[in-house]
Amino acid sequence: MAIRPSITRDLAKSICVPLENCEVCPCREVTAISTSASKEAMAKQMGAKHFVLATDPDSLKAAAGSCDVILNTVSANHEFMTYADMVGPGRC
Repeated sequence: MAIRPSITRDLAKSICVPLENCEVCPCREVTAISTSASKEAMAKQMGAKHFVLATDPDSLKAAAGSCDVILNTVSANHEFMTYADMVGPGRC
């Protein structure tokens, strides 16, 4: 099973990636997560279907349960549990 993010590493703090080769998983969408709203257009241009602004509680709340996997590419210390509610139970 290959996981292939459609967004470059420097684009977003974290990336919710689809499991494209998973036969039982219906997910085929990418959600970019960033603390910078200015990255939304670039994320969508590069293939993200959804964008979550990590500094906006309403954006995080709206994305709750919407991801199967979160690929976190941040090398700096940060609070990853902020994104935990985005992973839906039993989604894949």
